[in-house]
Amino acid sequence: MSDLRREIERRAIEGYLPCAEAFAIAEELGLPLTRVVDAIDVAGVRIVHCQLGLFGYQAFGDKRFVATLGNVPDRLATALREGAGDGALSCAAAWAIAEREGLPRPVVGSAADALGIRIAPCQLGCF
Repeated sequence: MSDLRREIERRAIEGYLPCAEAFAIAEELGLPLTRVVDAIDVAGVRIVHCQLGLFGYQAFGDKRFVATLGNVPDRLATALREGAGDGALSCAAAWAIAEREGLPRPVVGSAADALGIRIAPCQLGCF
């Protein structure tokens, strides 16, 4: 069994692997994220706990990590709309906005949801 497969199986819980763990495996083993994602698929493991709070919580009793924001601050709304342009906002762009604005990633995901901005593609290929 490869080190990659061993890490996936070690970190997965009942066939589910949190998004953050997939990124951690890639970083710790010095592998491209795409290789880790392919190995996760081959192992039959499902990605959960999206770091933007968009999916994967229902397996553990919650539909979403955070509720949709009722009021999105203008600065964040502008950043999200500019990042999305005329289409969807990429997951990577959402992460960059969270970093730049000093916000937790789920807050950015929630704000995008509140503004009706679709996030795609996922860095792990989940959507």
